[in-house]
Amino acid sequence: MSKQKKPMFDFIIGNPPYQGANHQQLYPDFYLASRNVGQVSCLIFPTGWQQPKTANNLGKLNKPEIKTDPQIVSIHNKHNVFSGVPGAEWTNVVLWQKDYNNGLDGAQLVYTDGVATPTLLLWDKSQIEKPVEIQTLASLVMSNPSFVSAQSITSVLKPYGLRTDVMDDYDKYNLPPFFETQQNDDDMRVYVRRYEHKWIPADYPLPKTTAALHKYKVFIPYAWGNMSEKTGLGGAFSDIIIASPETACTETYLESGCFDSLRDAEKHAKYLMTRFCRALLYANKVSQHSTTAWGAVPVQDYSEPWWSLSIEEIDEKLMDKYAVPQPIRDFVKDNIQTKNETNIVNFRGAIC
Repeated sequence: MSKQKKPMFDFIIGNPPYQGANHQQLYPDFYLASRNVGQVSCLIFPTGWQQPKTANNLGKLNKPEIKTDPQIVSIHNKHNVFSGVPGAEWTNVVLWQKDYNNGLDGAQLVYTDGVATPTLLLWDKSQIEKPVEIQTLASLVMSNPSFVSAQSITSVLKPYGLRTDVMDDYDKYNLPPFFETQQNDDDMRVYVRRYEHKWIPADYPLPKTTAALHKYKVFIPYAWGNMSEKTGLGGAFSDIIIASPETACTETYLESGCFDSLRDAEKHAKYLMTRFCRALLYANKVSQHSTTAWGAVPVQDYSEPWWSLSIEEIDEKLMDKYAVPQPIRDFVKDNIQTKNETNIVNFRGAIC
């Protein structure tokens, strides 16, 4: 019988690289390696591995023996530790100790905002159970004969092909720099991060373009709904932006809709802020990222006269439109964070 290999280091502490050149996640390899050679490992890296994800190298950590490992002492989730770093909006500090037993029967002690909660880290999406009221609402809406999924009007990640770190190293992407201020009347605005914007000339070589570049649309943070249930199902939802024609964005945002008029873009923004819409988004959310979670959200044509009402009133009209039973209405109202027109950047507030 061979002897168990003794760890080479007493402590390993670090902030490993997050992404490689092909955007594959690198930190799983560093975490696994640190457990092989260290008695104690304390690393900071993105929280994506906590969700049941296998793409981009996360499959190496998406295993029950990794996620239920009793040798994990604690996990501290941190927001905006590395502001502006792509993929690092949420990070966690994982403390692991060889032969430790946390006594949590497969769960992990996860700290968020200083509050500890024993949490089972899931490795299969089928383990994620949404409240029956949310499931019923989604089934009811999707069975409507006119149903068209909002996934069809929501962009993929990087709608204009711009990484968030493009401003830190333009040469890396072989792109010219952005302007801090508008230089010419036809310059285009680019929203980069946290509602900050810069300017590019009209002939700027965007890596990608969309049909909505020259139209009105709504920019939604791709990490929309932080999944912290202190504020309700889906968590806290940050502000969204009404974007005018000749406006682009980095990967911080998804692009939603393509409209000829500001009026319709404003209606769409109000719709996104209804609890009805965000409850249906939550039906398919497994993490703070919402890129592919729009399957149960119905597209609206905004022909009804009540789109001029407040978001609170529109919520009730949508529940009427889809004949949602009162108990489900009450559940959504009680469990999804309330938002209003002040949470919409560039909203005029006067829709006739």
